[in-house]
Amino acid sequence: LGYNNITCQGIEILADALNNNTTLEMLNLFNNNISDKGVYYLTKILSLNNSNLKILFLGENQITDTGAQYLSEMLKKNQTLIQLGLSTNKISDQGVIVLANTLAHYNTTLEELHLWGNKLISDTCIDSLADMLVYNRTLNELVLFDCNISNTSKKRLQEVVQPKKYFRLFL
Repeated sequence: LGYNNITCQGIEILADALNNNTTLEMLNLFNNNISDKGVYYLTKILSLNNSNLKILFLGENQITDTGAQYLSEMLKKNQTLIQLGLSTNKISDQGVIVLANTLAHYNTTLEELHLWGNKLISDTCIDSLADMLVYNRTLNELVLFDCNISNTSKKRLQEVVQPKKYFRLFL
């Protein structure tokens, strides 16, 4: 469903269809017109654990830190999602800090998080990302290239994941 100019109204209808859907495992909503309100509708349903959705791509939309907060709350409850793509949105350090805290302390299913191309992500969230990488046992891929992270912070993240043999960090 990528590249379809889906708005909040469309997402609300789609979210209702996801409730109790046990066959759909991947939902690609890349490059639509989804705002935080649309994310709210999706996360409300995905928090119920009535679906089998494993992969959710929300890249190139209008998602901000508010949407990241909704996603964070959903990730505390959801038991099926293993891959979350949030590339090229409007998520800043504050949104990343909230997501990282959830992944460090509450979520045990997510394996891949893609945040690349979010230009508002900077060194401010590196401590939270480092903690997430230390405490989370299921995440095995983090994609952060094309963000505003310094070489010093990139090196720090590389050092944190170095003991994790199969971890993929893209900076």
